[in-house]
Order: sequence, then C-alpha cells, then structure tokens
Amino acid sequence: MALSLDDRLLGEKVHNYCSSSSGSDDEGDSGDEAGDEREHRVQQQQPQQQLEEPREWRGAATNTGPKGVIDDEFLVQYRRQRIEEMRQSLAQRKLLAELSTWTGAAVDAESPDVKVLVHIYDSIEEPACAAVNAALDELAGRYLTVKFCRIQASQALVSRRFIERGLPALVVYKAGEVTSSFVALGRELGDQCSTNQLESFLTE
Repeated sequence: MALSLDDRLLGEKVHNYCSSSSGSDDEGDSGDEAGDEREHRVQQQQPQQQLEEPREWRGAATNTGPKGVIDDEFLVQYRRQRIEEMRQSLAQRKLLAELSTWTGAAVDAESPDVKVLVHIYDSIEEPACAAVNAALDELAGRYLTVKFCRIQASQALVSRRFIERGLPALVVYKAGEVTSSFVALGRELGDQCSTNQLESFLTE
C-alpha cells in the first residue's frame, strides 16, 4: 500500500515494507545454499578414480587376451626361425673352415655372397705348391666366410704352358664370376711362403 503525502510527512511506514539490507541477506543465504547443492551434484556425477599400485614385473607377459596369445605365438615362431638360421650358419662355417677339393659345382652352387678361392697346383710335392697349400689350409680356419678349394692342374684342363709358367696359381670367384687371379706365386712369395705372408699378399 503506497503512502500518501500526509503519511510520509507524519513518518508513517508501510507494514509490508522490507529494507534493502534484509533482502540482500536473504538472497545471499539462498544463493549459498544453491551453490552448495550444485557442487554436491557435480561431485556425485564425477567418477571415482582409484589409483592402482604398479604391479611388480615377474618376467612373463600377463596379457592373456587374443592379442597376447598372438604375440606369444609370434615370439615362439621367431625364436625357432632364428635358432634354425644360426644352426645353418654354424654348419656353413664348419664347411668353409677347411681346404676342400674343388669342383665346378662348388662355384655354381655357392651363395652369391661367398667368395670361393681356388688353388691350382701341379704337384703337392712341388715346394711352392706345398707351401701355398699349407698356408691356405690354415687361412681357411681364419676366414669363415670364404670357401677355400684346391684342384690339380691336370684336372683343371689348363694348358701345358700354364702348368710350366703359371703355377701355383690362385683364382677367386664370387657369384660364379672370376673377380681376381694370382699366378706364379712361387716367384712372388718364394718356395717357402708362410701363412702370414700369403695372407698379407692376398689382402693388400
């Protein structure tokens, strides 16, 4: 109810009048309560995250699902393959670690990555041929990635002139092709060449 001018002059007040200060207090209280309620609802809606202590590694995979099974099978197959490759490599090295008799198939059938060194000699009793033969026998144990072979000149189908002037000789093959050759080694190294002497000559 609005006050008349007379009432205002007399100092009368409206019975339902509320001061601005009391209204602000009530609104503040209700605002705080609403804020607390919203915060409580947000906390209830957020998932509770539980931190797990890291498990100790026990040296074995713990994944037992399909992916874990596939990974385990792959590792087993990979290990078997590597073991077989190592076994074949050791067998190949054992084969190469000796001076063997040369045949044409030894060159053609050999891996393209393997060098084949062939010693052509006249007689094993000839001093220079015997010295080269003994040195190559020892070098075969040092260079396991090189195949060392020997063949007598009469079986190699070389000319008489080559036998008289070119022996002992070394011919190096790789991937079926001649990569280098050394003839008349007796004149180069002498009749009593040592293993180290021949090794230095070939690696120069």
